[in-house]
Amino acid sequence: MLFDAETILRIAGAIVLETLALCVWNVGTRSLQATLTDIARALRSPRALASGVFSLLVGLVFVAATSLRR
Repeated sequence: MLFDAETILRIAGAIVLETLALCVWNVGTRSLQATLTDIARALRSPRALASGVFSLLVGLVFVAATSLRR
C-alpha cells in the first residue's frame, strides 16, 4: 500500500499537534492527588485559575487543529 506525501504530512502534523497539546496540559507528570490539590489551590487564586484556563484553551486549540488536519 502506497501513501502519498500529503497523507504522510497530515499524519505527522496530527502527531505533532497532539503532542503539543499533551505537553501544554502536562498530563503525564501529575498524580490524581496532585491534580486535585492544584485545582483546589487554583480556585483560591485568581492568577492560578487564569493560568489554568489559559493552558486549557491553548491545549484545546492544538487538539482542534489536529482534528482539522484529518
